[in-house]
Amino acid sequence: MDRIRRDKLREIAADSGGWRVSILMPTHVAGAGIQQDPIRLKNLVREADDELSQLNCGREEAAKLLAPAKDLEKRFQQKQSGGGGVAVFAAKNSSEVFRLPFEPPEIAVVSRAFHLAPVLRAAQAVKPFFLLALSLNGFRLYECDAEQINEIENPELQEISGDASKSGAGGKQIHFHTGSTPARGAERAAQFHGQGGPSDRQKDRLARVFRRCDRVVCGQAGVREKPLVVAGVEYYLPLYREVSSHPQVLDQVVTGSPEPMTPAQLYAEASRVARLHFDEPRRQATARCEELLGTPKASDRLEEILPAAREGRVDVLFLDANRRRWGFDGGPEQQLSIHETRMPGDEDLLNCAARHVMLNNGEVFPLFSERAPGGGYLAAVLRY
Repeated sequence: MDRIRRDKLREIAADSGGWRVSILMPTHVAGAGIQQDPIRLKNLVREADDELSQLNCGREEAAKLLAPAKDLEKRFQQKQSGGGGVAVFAAKNSSEVFRLPFEPPEIAVVSRAFHLAPVLRAAQAVKPFFLLALSLNGFRLYECDAEQINEIENPELQEISGDASKSGAGGKQIHFHTGSTPARGAERAAQFHGQGGPSDRQKDRLARVFRRCDRVVCGQAGVREKPLVVAGVEYYLPLYREVSSHPQVLDQVVTGSPEPMTPAQLYAEASRVARLHFDEPRRQATARCEELLGTPKASDRLEEILPAAREGRVDVLFLDANRRRWGFDGGPEQQLSIHETRMPGDEDLLNCAARHVMLNNGEVFPLFSERAPGGGYLAAVLRY
């Protein structure tokens, strides 16, 4: 199973017409949940099958639509399903099965379009980035994404750190109080105790070492195209940022000696830093939406947002990914129908709005533990 990517989400959003089956569920790596996963998937398949029958879908077509989920059920019976979750999207002539790095709601939906809202979180996950651990006993470069960290072996980095260690460039290890490192160009003295700060001579040596390191790092394929998180003792970090030619060295850093940290520990800290960076567009969009609510340039009403999304007028959409509003959107020729309870063939209208926004190159921000701007479950910034 592949992991779902942002470009794939848009492709799936564009696939509509005949009946589409969407099955989502969390999966387990330990405990009783492992034995329950095949049973729960089987129950979801049965739900989808019952709904297809109510919609007068022919048995041959229904069997085709449910085949990918039934195949997955057999795989679950043969081996551990794994943690996180899975998503099955099946149409008459195509299907996709994805592994999710988070737990989606347990749901089966049959409608004219795929039920994507709960998996939009995949597009908001930590995107690929690089991590550089600075220690004169060994520079380490890692490639990271939403799920894993992999070290990039580079003998040149080890050679540089070995030369620096022999020359005494870094002096003694210095203990410090952790705190936020200043942004590029700002100044703040580190709070050292016990040994005193590095001398000017040591700083010059370190700068030379870091320039050599930076040339190797930036020469690595793909590094300059992605953000770079730097980890190291506090007085290393402004020095490295000053000499680096990397265009995306993040201002937020992992402060402290990386030497005693395992790759998993480094990844946990670096992911938090990267998440802050990748989440900045959402924070800016939230502030913009809150400022515009109450004007014609924003709305928090589904009855206004859904037609605007269909017409390509929504620039940014916020929605509660745990909420459903069932109904039918027949387009401009028919009245929007919102149902208190789900009926056969209904689409989640929040999902419908999200699909239209994605297809019209808008931005969708799914929310999971917070409210949309304005305090509700839905809000949008309009283009016009």
